[in-house]
Amino acid sequence: MSLRKLLPITLLLPAILINSSCMEEDPKKKARLAEKEAIRERRRLAREQANKEYAAEQERLAAERAAEAKAREEEAKAQAEAERLAEEERLRELAEIEAQEKAEAEREAQRAAACKSYKGTKLKKLVLNDGTEYNDVKVTSADAIGVSIMYEHGLKRIPFTNLPEEIRERCHYDPDAAARRKKLEAKRIANQYAKVHAIEASKSNRPQSSPSEDSSYSRPSSDDTKKKKIIPRGSISVKVTRMFKKRYPEYNGAEFHTKTLSVKVVANVDANLYFRGSMLGSIKAGERRTFTTDSWIKGQYELVLKDKKSGRVLDKETDKSKTNL
Repeated sequence: MSLRKLLPITLLLPAILINSSCMEEDPKKKARLAEKEAIRERRRLAREQANKEYAAEQERLAAERAAEAKAREEEAKAQAEAERLAEEERLRELAEIEAQEKAEAEREAQRAAACKSYKGTKLKKLVLNDGTEYNDVKVTSADAIGVSIMYEHGLKRIPFTNLPEEIRERCHYDPDAAARRKKLEAKRIANQYAKVHAIEASKSNRPQSSPSEDSSYSRPSSDDTKKKKIIPRGSISVKVTRMFKKRYPEYNGAEFHTKTLSVKVVANVDANLYFRGSMLGSIKAGERRTFTTDSWIKGQYELVLKDKKSGRVLDKETDKSKTNL
Protein backbone atom coordinates (compact mmCIF):
# COMPACT_ATOMS: atom_id res chain seq x y z
CA MET A 1 0.00 0.00 0.00
CA SER A 2 1.35 3.30 -0.92
CA LEU A 3 1.96 6.19 1.43
CA ARG A 4 -0.50 8.28 -0.48
CA LYS A 5 -3.29 5.87 0.37
CA LEU A 6 -2.32 5.59 4.03
CA LEU A 7 -2.31 9.33 4.69
CA PRO A 8 -6.12 9.80 5.08
CA ILE A 9 -6.27 6.89 7.44
CA THR A 10 -3.64 8.41 9.67
CA LEU A 11 -5.48 11.67 9.69
CA LEU A 12 -8.80 10.08 10.70
CA LEU A 13 -7.33 7.96 13.47
CA PRO A 14 -7.22 10.72 16.18
CA ALA A 15 -10.82 11.66 15.50
CA ILE A 16 -11.85 8.05 15.85
CA LEU A 17 -9.96 7.78 19.11
CA ILE A 18 -11.55 11.01 20.44
CA ASN A 19 -15.03 9.81 19.51
CA SER A 20 -14.46 6.54 21.28
CA SER A 21 -13.34 8.33 24.46
CA CYS A 22 -16.40 10.61 24.30
CA MET A 23 -18.67 7.64 24.03
CA GLU A 24 -17.07 6.25 27.14
CA GLU A 25 -17.69 9.54 29.10
CA ASP A 26 -21.41 10.04 28.17
CA PRO A 27 -22.96 8.15 31.18
CA LYS A 28 -21.14 10.31 33.74
CA LYS A 29 -22.07 13.44 31.91
CA LYS A 30 -25.64 12.32 31.73
CA ALA A 31 -25.63 11.65 35.45
CA ARG A 32 -24.24 15.07 36.18
CA LEU A 33 -26.73 16.66 33.86
CA ALA A 34 -29.54 14.73 35.49
CA GLU A 35 -28.36 15.80 38.92
CA LYS A 36 -28.21 19.43 37.83
CA GLU A 37 -31.65 19.12 36.34
CA ALA A 38 -32.94 17.63 39.58
CA ILE A 39 -31.41 20.49 41.56
CA ARG A 40 -32.99 23.02 39.25
CA GLU A 41 -36.31 21.24 39.58
CA ARG A 42 -36.09 21.21 43.37
CA ARG A 43 -35.23 24.91 43.38
CA ARG A 44 -38.11 25.63 41.05
CA LEU A 45 -40.49 23.69 43.25
CA ALA A 46 -39.13 25.46 46.34
CA ARG A 47 -39.65 28.84 44.67
CA GLU A 48 -43.17 27.89 43.67
CA GLN A 49 -43.90 26.72 47.22
CA ALA A 50 -42.46 29.93 48.66
CA ASN A 51 -44.50 31.99 46.21
CA LYS A 52 -47.64 30.08 47.15
CA GLU A 53 -46.95 30.58 50.86
CA TYR A 54 -46.22 34.28 50.32
CA ALA A 55 -49.42 34.69 48.32
CA ALA A 56 -51.40 32.87 51.02
CA GLU A 57 -49.84 35.07 53.72
CA GLN A 58 -50.65 38.19 51.73
CA GLU A 59 -54.21 37.02 51.29
CA ARG A 60 -54.47 36.34 55.03
CA LEU A 61 -53.07 39.78 55.90
CA ALA A 62 -55.39 41.43 53.40
CA ALA A 63 -58.35 39.59 54.91
CA GLU A 64 -57.29 40.66 58.42
CA ARG A 65 -56.90 44.28 57.30
CA ALA A 66 -60.29 44.17 55.63
CA ALA A 67 -61.85 42.69 58.77
CA GLU A 68 -60.20 45.35 60.95
CA ALA A 69 -61.35 48.11 58.63
CA LYS A 70 -64.88 46.73 58.67
CA ALA A 71 -64.80 46.48 62.47
CA ARG A 72 -63.56 50.08 62.74
CA GLU A 73 -66.26 51.22 60.37
CA GLU A 74 -68.94 49.39 62.34
CA GLU A 75 -67.55 50.79 65.60
CA ALA A 76 -67.55 54.30 64.14
CA LYS A 77 -71.14 53.82 62.99
CA ALA A 78 -72.14 52.52 66.43
CA GLN A 79 -70.40 55.44 68.14
CA ALA A 80 -72.04 57.92 65.80
CA GLU A 81 -75.41 56.33 66.48
CA ALA A 82 -74.78 56.45 70.25
CA GLU A 83 -73.77 60.11 70.00
CA ARG A 84 -76.87 60.85 67.96
CA LEU A 85 -79.09 59.14 70.52
CA ALA A 86 -77.30 60.93 73.38
CA GLU A 87 -77.76 64.27 71.63
CA GLU A 88 -81.43 63.53 71.07
CA GLU A 89 -81.78 62.59 74.75
CA ARG A 90 -79.97 65.78 75.80
CA LEU A 91 -82.20 67.92 73.58
CA ARG A 92 -85.26 66.14 74.92
CA GLU A 93 -84.16 66.75 78.52
CA LEU A 94 -83.45 70.40 77.72
CA ALA A 95 -86.88 70.73 76.18
CA GLU A 96 -88.44 69.17 79.28
CA ILE A 97 -86.44 71.47 81.56
CA GLU A 98 -87.45 74.51 79.52
CA ALA A 99 -91.07 73.40 79.63
CA GLN A 100 -90.86 72.89 83.39
CA GLU A 101 -89.19 76.26 83.87
CA LYS A 102 -91.82 77.92 81.71
CA ALA A 103 -94.61 76.22 83.64
CA GLU A 104 -92.95 77.16 86.94
CA ALA A 105 -92.57 80.76 85.76
CA GLU A 106 -96.25 80.84 84.84
CA ARG A 107 -97.21 79.39 88.22
CA GLU A 108 -94.93 81.88 89.96
CA ALA A 109 -96.51 84.73 88.02
CA GLN A 110 -99.98 83.49 88.94
CA ARG A 111 -98.91 83.10 92.57
CA ALA A 112 -97.38 86.59 92.65
CA ALA A 113 -100.50 88.09 91.08
CA ALA A 114 -102.71 86.24 93.57
CA CYS A 115 -100.58 87.39 96.51
CA LYS A 116 -100.62 90.95 95.21
CA SER A 117 -104.38 90.90 94.81
CA TYR A 118 -104.78 89.48 98.33
CA LYS A 119 -102.82 92.39 99.82
CA GLY A 120 -105.11 94.84 101.60
CA THR A 121 -107.81 92.25 102.27
CA LYS A 122 -109.68 92.93 105.51
CA LEU A 123 -111.10 90.21 107.74
CA LYS A 124 -113.19 90.70 110.84
CA LYS A 125 -111.92 87.43 112.25
CA LEU A 126 -109.13 85.05 111.24
CA VAL A 127 -108.94 81.58 112.79
CA LEU A 128 -105.72 79.63 112.19
CA ASN A 129 -105.35 75.88 111.96
CA ASP A 130 -103.93 75.74 115.49
CA GLY A 131 -107.00 77.52 116.86
CA THR A 132 -105.46 80.99 117.28
CA GLU A 133 -107.89 83.81 116.54
CA TYR A 134 -107.17 87.33 115.31
CA ASN A 135 -109.74 90.11 115.10
CA ASP A 136 -109.88 93.16 112.81
CA VAL A 137 -107.28 91.70 110.46
CA LYS A 138 -105.79 93.49 107.47
CA VAL A 139 -103.38 91.71 105.12
CA THR A 140 -100.32 93.91 104.62
CA SER A 141 -98.36 91.58 102.32
CA ALA A 142 -98.24 88.03 100.98
CA ASP A 143 -95.51 85.91 99.45
CA ALA A 144 -94.65 82.26 98.80
CA ILE A 145 -94.12 81.54 102.52
CA GLY A 146 -97.17 83.16 104.07
CA VAL A 147 -99.04 86.40 104.73
CA SER A 148 -98.28 89.34 107.00
CA ILE A 149 -101.23 90.82 108.84
CA MET A 150 -102.01 93.78 111.02
CA TYR A 151 -104.50 93.14 113.78
CA GLU A 152 -105.76 94.84 116.90
CA HIS A 153 -102.63 94.06 118.95
CA GLY A 154 -99.86 94.52 116.39
CA LEU A 155 -98.28 92.78 113.42
CA LYS A 156 -97.83 89.11 112.65
CA ARG A 157 -96.50 86.97 109.84
CA ILE A 158 -98.35 83.68 109.45
CA PRO A 159 -97.07 80.81 107.28
CA PHE A 160 -99.46 79.16 104.85
CA THR A 161 -99.12 75.87 106.74
CA ASN A 162 -101.12 77.44 109.59
CA LEU A 163 -103.66 79.24 107.40
CA PRO A 164 -107.06 77.93 106.28
CA GLU A 165 -107.29 76.03 103.01
CA GLU A 166 -109.29 78.75 101.25
CA ILE A 167 -106.52 81.31 101.81
CA ARG A 168 -103.89 78.86 100.57
CA GLU A 169 -105.91 78.18 97.43
CA ARG A 170 -106.48 81.87 96.81
CA CYS A 171 -102.75 82.63 97.07
CA HIS A 172 -101.75 79.51 95.05
CA TYR A 173 -99.68 78.08 97.89
CA ASP A 174 -96.88 75.72 96.75
CA PRO A 175 -94.74 73.94 99.40
CA ASP A 176 -91.78 73.64 97.02
CA ALA A 177 -91.86 77.35 96.22
CA ALA A 178 -92.11 78.13 99.94
CA ALA A 179 -89.08 75.94 100.68
CA ARG A 180 -87.05 77.66 97.95
CA ARG A 181 -88.08 81.10 99.24
CA LYS A 182 -87.12 80.17 102.81
CA LYS A 183 -83.73 78.95 101.65
CA LEU A 184 -83.10 82.17 99.72
CA GLU A 185 -84.19 84.34 102.66
CA ALA A 186 -82.01 82.38 105.08
CA LYS A 187 -79.02 82.79 102.78
CA ARG A 188 -79.66 86.52 102.31
CA ILE A 189 -80.09 87.13 106.05
CA ALA A 190 -76.94 85.12 106.79
CA ASN A 191 -75.00 87.28 104.34
CA GLN A 192 -76.38 90.46 105.89
CA TYR A 193 -75.48 89.38 109.41
CA ALA A 194 -72.04 88.33 108.28
CA LYS A 195 -71.52 91.89 107.04
CA VAL A 196 -72.89 93.31 110.30
CA HIS A 197 -70.65 91.11 112.45
CA ALA A 198 -67.64 92.04 110.34
CA ILE A 199 -68.39 95.75 110.82
CA GLU A 200 -69.10 95.38 114.54
CA ALA A 201 -65.93 93.35 115.03
CA SER A 202 -63.92 96.31 113.78
CA LYS A 203 -65.53 98.63 116.31
CA SER A 204 -64.62 98.84 119.97
CA ASN A 205 -66.82 96.90 122.38
CA ARG A 206 -69.32 99.02 124.26
CA PRO A 207 -69.45 98.63 128.06
CA GLN A 208 -72.36 96.57 129.32
CA SER A 209 -74.53 97.94 132.09
CA SER A 210 -75.04 95.86 135.22
CA PRO A 211 -78.50 94.31 135.61
CA SER A 212 -81.05 96.14 137.68
CA GLU A 213 -81.37 95.04 141.26
CA ASP A 214 -84.89 96.37 141.69
CA SER A 215 -87.07 97.23 138.69
CA SER A 216 -90.39 97.60 140.50
CA TYR A 217 -91.91 101.04 140.79
CA SER A 218 -94.29 102.58 143.25
CA ARG A 219 -95.06 106.26 143.66
CA PRO A 220 -94.02 107.35 147.15
CA SER A 221 -96.56 109.06 149.37
CA SER A 222 -95.98 112.48 150.89
CA ASP A 223 -95.61 110.94 154.37
CA ASP A 224 -92.91 108.59 153.15
CA THR A 225 -90.94 111.42 151.60
CA LYS A 226 -90.98 113.29 154.87
CA LYS A 227 -90.00 110.30 157.00
CA LYS A 228 -87.30 108.65 154.87
CA LYS A 229 -85.07 109.20 151.89
CA ILE A 230 -86.54 108.49 148.45
CA ILE A 231 -85.27 105.27 146.85
CA PRO A 232 -84.82 105.78 143.09
CA ARG A 233 -87.18 103.54 141.15
CA GLY A 234 -88.31 103.28 137.53
CA SER A 235 -89.72 100.90 134.93
CA ILE A 236 -89.64 100.27 131.18
CA SER A 237 -92.34 98.66 129.02
CA VAL A 238 -91.82 97.90 125.31
CA LYS A 239 -94.36 97.24 122.55
CA VAL A 240 -93.78 96.53 118.85
CA THR A 241 -95.96 98.82 116.74
CA ARG A 242 -94.73 98.23 113.19
CA MET A 243 -92.55 95.92 111.08
CA PHE A 244 -90.89 96.89 107.79
CA LYS A 245 -87.63 96.80 105.82
CA LYS A 246 -85.03 99.51 106.32
CA ARG A 247 -81.53 100.27 105.00
CA TYR A 248 -78.83 101.14 107.55
CA PRO A 249 -76.08 103.49 106.24
CA GLU A 250 -73.81 102.58 109.15
CA TYR A 251 -73.74 99.00 107.83
CA ASN A 252 -72.91 99.89 104.22
CA GLY A 253 -76.55 100.27 103.29
CA ALA A 254 -77.52 96.70 104.22
CA GLU A 255 -81.28 96.11 104.35
CA PHE A 256 -82.81 94.48 107.43
CA HIS A 257 -86.25 93.55 108.62
CA THR A 258 -86.95 96.27 111.20
CA LYS A 259 -89.50 96.78 113.92
CA THR A 260 -90.60 100.03 115.54
CA LEU A 261 -90.52 99.95 119.33
CA SER A 262 -92.81 102.03 121.52
CA VAL A 263 -91.01 102.43 124.87
CA LYS A 264 -92.99 103.69 127.87
CA VAL A 265 -90.84 104.93 130.76
CA VAL A 266 -91.67 106.17 134.26
CA ALA A 267 -89.43 106.97 137.25
CA ASN A 268 -89.60 108.74 140.60
CA VAL A 269 -86.31 110.55 139.93
CA ASP A 270 -84.76 112.33 136.98
CA ALA A 271 -83.54 109.58 134.67
CA ASN A 272 -81.97 108.93 131.28
CA LEU A 273 -83.01 106.17 128.86
CA TYR A 274 -80.24 104.40 126.91
CA PHE A 275 -80.73 102.29 123.79
CA ARG A 276 -77.76 100.06 122.90
CA GLY A 277 -75.40 102.27 124.88
CA SER A 278 -76.60 105.57 123.38
CA MET A 279 -78.95 107.94 125.19
CA LEU A 280 -82.44 107.87 123.71
CA GLY A 281 -83.96 110.55 125.96
CA SER A 282 -84.55 111.71 129.53
CA ILE A 283 -87.52 112.12 131.88
CA LYS A 284 -88.17 114.10 135.02
CA ALA A 285 -89.18 112.70 138.39
CA GLY A 286 -92.76 111.39 138.36
CA GLU A 287 -93.07 111.88 134.59
CA ARG A 288 -94.46 109.24 132.25
CA ARG A 289 -93.08 109.44 128.74
CA THR A 290 -93.14 107.36 125.55
CA PHE A 291 -90.16 107.06 123.20
CA THR A 292 -90.06 105.53 119.71
CA THR A 293 -87.07 103.83 118.08
CA ASP A 294 -86.31 101.22 115.41
CA SER A 295 -84.49 97.91 115.80
CA TRP A 296 -83.79 95.12 113.31
CA ILE A 297 -85.84 92.07 114.07
CA LYS A 298 -83.15 89.49 114.79
CA GLY A 299 -80.83 91.94 116.52
CA GLN A 300 -80.95 91.93 120.31
CA TYR A 301 -81.75 95.35 121.70
CA GLU A 302 -81.04 96.61 125.20
CA LEU A 303 -82.94 99.44 126.89
CA VAL A 304 -81.52 100.73 130.19
CA LEU A 305 -83.08 103.34 132.47
CA LYS A 306 -80.51 105.04 134.73
CA ASP A 307 -80.73 107.55 137.56
CA LYS A 308 -79.53 110.84 136.08
CA LYS A 309 -77.74 111.83 139.28
CA SER A 310 -76.13 108.62 140.54
CA GLY A 311 -76.05 106.56 137.33
CA ARG A 312 -77.77 103.65 139.07
CA VAL A 313 -79.71 101.28 136.81
CA LEU A 314 -83.43 101.60 137.56
CA ASP A 315 -84.73 99.11 134.98
CA LYS A 316 -83.50 97.15 131.99
CA GLU A 317 -85.31 95.59 129.02
CA THR A 318 -83.55 93.16 126.65
CA ASP A 319 -84.93 91.40 123.57
CA LYS A 320 -83.47 87.91 123.33
CA SER A 321 -86.19 86.44 121.15
CA LYS A 322 -85.55 85.20 117.62
CA THR A 323 -88.42 86.25 115.40
CA ASN A 324 -88.52 84.14 112.22
CA LEU A 325 -89.71 86.59 109.64
